[in-house]
Amino acid sequence: MKISLLFLSLFALSCGKIDVTGTGSSIVGETRSISAFSALSDTDRNNLQTVCSALASKISILSNSVGANFNFSTTTSDCSQKKTSELNVETVLQGSNSNFIFKRKDNNQDFIFPEAETNTSGVFADVCTQFNTIQNPIVSGSGAIYVTTSGISPSDCTQQTGEICVSVEKASQQGDQYVIHTKEWLRVRISSLMGDKLGFVTQRKKVTRGPCGVGEVLEFQALLK
Repeated sequence: MKISLLFLSLFALSCGKIDVTGTGSSIVGETRSISAFSALSDTDRNNLQTVCSALASKISILSNSVGANFNFSTTTSDCSQKKTSELNVETVLQGSNSNFIFKRKDNNQDFIFPEAETNTSGVFADVCTQFNTIQNPIVSGSGAIYVTTSGISPSDCTQQTGEICVSVEKASQQGDQYVIHTKEWLRVRISSLMGDKLGFVTQRKKVTRGPCGVGEVLEFQALLK
């Protein structure tokens, strides 16, 4: 994560200016003061604690599922927001300990969201390992993460019984401010009563500036079947 944050920071600096891109909740490029911190709401703290607990329980499930197939419905869009693919993708779980990844079954390449996500790896690693002292943003080197479970649009993450939607915004430092370059929405299953995928990310959407030009973003979506 640190490598990708550094790359995006250098990319933005090379442009010589900060560009706000995208539309609606998919806008990236907003700026926030590096000195502004805020405590999590009670709702966010309770929801994230539940998510982290489910992700921790998921590790034993993943350990017993290495080599198993997981199917996703995916959609990707290029910098101009033109759909480049809309596919059903079959993946194979690989890895060990707490590091598990999804590989495409057809070519053994990384899935668009390769991290299987646990409480110690992937997007939630910093959230869960720093939970007792967590505040927004969570700072790591020259990068920062803003996380919430409140005010999430159904167009970004569809609420489901026994699952919690989490919004994660990633930023890089430029001078005395953080610049948002990536936004993700992840829906995590928190109840084993909803099936055998406790702790799994059942829906995920990501928008990112990446290598796009002014006014453009890449978009990736996946739905676990």
